Amino acid sequence: AISLPMSRTFVLCDIVKVVEIAFKNTLTGGEKGKFIWLPWSDVGMLDWSMFEFNDHFTLEQAGSPMKDDTINYPLKALWGIDNTCRMPSGFSTPTGSMPGICDNYDPAPSRGAPNAPNVPCKNPTGAPC
Repeated sequence: AISLPMSRTFVLCDIVKVVEIAFKNTLTGGEKGKFIWLPWSDVGMLDWSMFEFNDHFTLEQAGSPMKDDTINYPLKALWGIDNTCRMPSGFSTPTGSMPGICDNYDPAPSRGAPNAPNVPCKNPTGAPC
């Protein structure tokens, strides 16, 4: 594993497994820095010279987390490795295809109220609308 002198990791709670990672923004280009976040976790494969797993393991050796894959399930050689999708920071998701990019579930921007006819308010109690 790589230990960066400008970073710090904190395990926030023993019950809920949460990790907070902090680092100086100069590591990513300062306040206007741009980078793609792609963290990995590992408790099983400690030989990072084999990081390009597809170059060193067949699917049969690696295993699969998918129970529907009756041939390769369960995980085998790569049982303790996980990662997230890629998340851009400091810039919008590029257009086109970027392998591994996180899906964007942000709601579409509001376009305001739909055009409605100009109808005067009629409150049955006579109070202002």
